[in-house]
Amino acid sequence: MKSKKILLILFISIIVIICSCLIFLTSPYGQCIDFLSGYVPESARDQLISRFVKAAINQDEETLLATSNEPVAAMMLELQPELSEQYTVTYIDNLAGLYEYRIKFNSGLELYVNIYGTWPTCPDFNVTEDEIIQNISVNSVQNITEP
Repeated sequence: MKSKKILLILFISIIVIICSCLIFLTSPYGQCIDFLSGYVPESARDQLISRFVKAAINQDEETLLATSNEPVAAMMLELQPELSEQYTVTYIDNLAGLYEYRIKFNSGLELYVNIYGTWPTCPDFNVTEDEIIQNISVNSVQNITEP
C-alpha cells in the first residue's frame, strides 16, 4: 500500500513537471530557450515588412537601402506601380535566421521575400526601429506572380 502511494506521488510529480515545462515552452518566454539562438521576434519581422513596402511605395531609396540591399531596392522600385498598402503576408518557413514569406498585393502581384538576421538576446518584446535596422534586413525578393 505504501509503495502504491509513493508511485502515485511520483507519477503526479512527473506529470506536474512535464506540464510546467510545456506551459513555459509555449509561453512568450519560451523563445528565450532557442538553442539555435538568434530568434527574431515576429513583431520585428512584421515591422520590417511594413516599413520595406511603404518605402517602396513612396520611392524612399534611403529606407529601402537601410532595410535591404541594392539589388532588392532596385527591384522594388521597378515594381512600385503594382505595390499597395493592402497586402497579405503568409509566413512560410524559418530556418536558422532565414525567414521566408510570401506577400500578395491586391493588384495580383505576389512576392517571395527572404528576411535574414539574428537577434542578439532574448526578445524583450519592445522592439525599436534601431534594433530592426541593425539586426535584420530583406535579403532577397522574387516576383512569383502567376500569369
